[in-house]
Amino acid sequence: MPEMTAALQVNYAERLSRTSSNALSSASTDASGNAYVSDVTRQYVSMGVEEFAKEGRLSKQNFVTVTPKFWGRTNWYTQITIESSSLASGDNTLTATNVPVVSSDSNGIGGSAMALQIATNLNAAIGTGSMSVSWDDDTWQFTIGEDTASNLVSISVDPPSVDNYIDATLKTFGKGGTEASTEWVSNFPEDCTLETDLPSDFLEMEHVDYDDHILYQAPFELFMSPETQSSWVDHYAIRDKKLYLAPVPSDRRMLKIRYRWNPTPVTLTGSGDTATCSLPTENHMAPVYYAAGMILRETFEPDEADKVFALYYDQVRKYRTRQANQNTKMFPRQVNFHVPRVDV
Repeated sequence: MPEMTAALQVNYAERLSRTSSNALSSASTDASGNAYVSDVTRQYVSMGVEEFAKEGRLSKQNFVTVTPKFWGRTNWYTQITIESSSLASGDNTLTATNVPVVSSDSNGIGGSAMALQIATNLNAAIGTGSMSVSWDDDTWQFTIGEDTASNLVSISVDPPSVDNYIDATLKTFGKGGTEASTEWVSNFPEDCTLETDLPSDFLEMEHVDYDDHILYQAPFELFMSPETQSSWVDHYAIRDKKLYLAPVPSDRRMLKIRYRWNPTPVTLTGSGDTATCSLPTENHMAPVYYAAGMILRETFEPDEADKVFALYYDQVRKYRTRQANQNTKMFPRQVNFHVPRVDV
């Protein structure tokens, strides 16, 4: 079977269903005002690609990079004290002051964006401050210091003194306390590596390997306070194309996943008609059979639809047999197959 483009798949599907493209076009137009042609068929072909990915259990391996993320609310505070040797106007001296860690509610922002908000709030608390807060993406630490030649004697970061403020010291900096230095360097912030983005084509997880160590699925409640667990990553969970690790990793190691994936959908406007189908070459006819079956259902030809759907499921069977070390018993051929009907 030669490779098939989307245009060829659409053409074959309409031939199998004995329907012209004019009958399979909607009244809508694209951004340039061109009427869609065969967009209904393209929709069914695209659905066929997606369904084959799910039922055939297409899987592949990929590597994911753990990147720290930060959350914050405007009532999350830490108390900061800055002692300076300079008494000149405009120095950065700050008596123990409660400072919010974010200027506005933030969800999953990067370390540099978090550092910018901390610096903005800290300098606002000083009044005419010139303090800097930076994030090191190699060491995963924040550093608090002065923008210019430093006159600092010590910096203290402690829990807030007001009970109505939520203590964000450990969540943000991983530690508290005083450093008699011109800079204050944080530890690894709690839970900042809890959530990791999965690839955009992710459909379902099969295996997760962290630093040559196979992880196990766990109930989601384990990930509510993962900092209370041991120090080595053992478990994972999946929510909305996000990978959660527990305990949270405190350094960057190789994270390898094998997952079921969803191929690129067919564009309805025809702009992607020259693209080769993203399924394995030997299964390029599967979306054709699926689309033809859906069209035949629309034209009230259930018997003909059943025949082409049987061809579609034969493609699924063959693919899964190949993927199962040639084990034909994994997904046996179905005799006298009929598409299940569901009364709505």
